[in-house]
Amino acid sequence: LPAPRAVNDSGLTLPFRVGECPCGSLRVGSPELLTANARCCPPHVGFGGRRATSARHSARVRRCWRTLCGMYRTLTDDIIQAGGAAGRAHLRALGHSDRTLSAAVRAGAIARARRGWYTIWPDSDPRLQALRIGGRLTGLSAIAAMGGWVRTRPRMHVAVPINAARLRCPRRRTVAFTASPRRSSVVLHWSRQRHDRDVSTGVVGLPEALEVAFLAATSEDAVAALDWARRSGRIDVIDLETLRERLPASLRILVARSSDQCHSLPESLTRTRLAALGLRAREQVVIPGDASPIDLLVEHAVAIEVDGDEFHRDH
Repeated sequence: LPAPRAVNDSGLTLPFRVGECPCGSLRVGSPELLTANARCCPPHVGFGGRRATSARHSARVRRCWRTLCGMYRTLTDDIIQAGGAAGRAHLRALGHSDRTLSAAVRAGAIARARRGWYTIWPDSDPRLQALRIGGRLTGLSAIAAMGGWVRTRPRMHVAVPINAARLRCPRRRTVAFTASPRRSSVVLHWSRQRHDRDVSTGVVGLPEALEVAFLAATSEDAVAALDWARRSGRIDVIDLETLRERLPASLRILVARSSDQCHSLPESLTRTRLAALGLRAREQVVIPGDASPIDLLVEHAVAIEVDGDEFHRDH
């Protein structure tokens, strides 16, 4: 296909990044665009700088882009099934040739994170940046990627094998990590845990991520991450006890301060800060005659309702 370009209302040709829908709203290879219908691209989009002046021309543009998406749908589906990233050997075993992989990268359907690794994640995704470095997200970075409760976006924490070599820049795979201008924004954790070989989700397992969070993050951030894991049912009592045994003695008390009754990040932070002040707080206390439980009851005397941003932004 010719190099696609968008034309604005004034007739000026505006280049846009290859790998995006001509209207700029969807990325080639994304599940949304792979299932896009005829409404995907508006009539003002043309190829090669030519203005789509007719409905017939617009329909041709839409057909071309749907064809481009369909060409690599099997490839992108296989990468999605692998967890979001897959190695060259794994994809070749599924029947995708090197020529197909290179063509898909040039078309923007997939991205080459580093040598021998392909992914559907965009360049801004921390999982791709961790994979490009040579590892996976861990700590609060992994918790955030999983959708957990993270108060701030700290430096990116990446777990790499203990014998890792040829680490790369998180933004440019041709630049060594030691020469990367973004080196200060990344914290490396040299791990003996088993690492991905042919497929990857871009993040370590939840127990390992929680352990690193307790070792590297503040106490209230680590407890909030554990509260989320317990509340969502992602870890059980056995996982909780295993985590406690793996932590230093000075941090084990924080595991006991976590709760599976916490409903939000602000509620978790409030309870943790009250405990740091020596105040005991009970959660989700039911008052006779009131159908809605109280978020926190402090020292059996003061009731606190914690309103988080997620459900109360419009109030």
